[in-house]
Amino acid sequence: LIGDDSDDDHDHDDDDDDDTGTWRKLYSQKATGRPDIHIEGSSGIRNKPNFTGPKPGPSNQSRKYARKTPLNCLQLFWSEAILACFVVATNAYAKLFMSVRWRKDIDVNEFKGFLAIILFFGIIKYPSREDAWKSQYSSPFVSNIMTYDRFKAISAAWHWENYGDLVPEGEPNRPNRVRAAAKAKKKGDAFWPVKSLVVRLNAAFRLMWNPHQRVDLDEQSIGFKGRHAYRCYNPSKPDKYHFKMFAVNDSETKYQYCCYLYEGSQSPIVQGQTATSMPIYNLIYTNEEFHNNGTIVI
Repeated sequence: LIGDDSDDDHDHDDDDDDDTGTWRKLYSQKATGRPDIHIEGSSGIRNKPNFTGPKPGPSNQSRKYARKTPLNCLQLFWSEAILACFVVATNAYAKLFMSVRWRKDIDVNEFKGFLAIILFFGIIKYPSREDAWKSQYSSPFVSNIMTYDRFKAISAAWHWENYGDLVPEGEPNRPNRVRAAAKAKKKGDAFWPVKSLVVRLNAAFRLMWNPHQRVDLDEQSIGFKGRHAYRCYNPSKPDKYHFKMFAVNDSETKYQYCCYLYEGSQSPIVQGQTATSMPIYNLIYTNEEFHNNGTIVI
């Protein structure tokens, strides 16, 4: 989805430089005119404020699924509308660049089967994905959904952004012009292929849950060994090569409420902020639901 074809193969240092003292200085002083945001350091917080935010837990929007299946819960975030966007973009990419291998368009039902196999591989590990179809350890679960060749073709075509929108149909030399347009998009923002998907998922995360009083600002890593301009490197991490993501989680339930992908040295820094303070600026200061209601950031 993100792509493995960036011209920039530079790894950004990931030094885990969390500085709660800086956050406290920047955000807990009302005299600065900033919202009343409570930052809890390692020594705790004095005079715990009253919490006046929404009742913690599932929102009214998500309660209708409370007694249904785990799949229903997944569909709160991976909605039919999101799946339809994937289908349109995947078909468009395949028609542009995979005409020989692309025997037929994918539909939503087949795409759901494809995602089921992706989730299966997150649980059951094989030396090679092909082994799930062709080795002595082959799985009827995956082979009953689709063939390996079809899975491999969908994997290659799988995209979120519709490349077909970059250049109108009927234009001469369209595939090459689409490649050039996509390359320009990625040069401006290497996360362009998934940036709007993260926005959509964040909206769903926030819609479906009301966090408790304490929320934590968390740094996460997503293992990635391919080439990418925003890939980070930290030898102390389980995944030394990775994408870094910052998230706000409900401290009581660990529910991820909102997040954003770190763009390395190219991450924009607002005037008056530092690289250390930008995560809390982006995730707390700009989200009004954490302001003036007794929310505590830990």
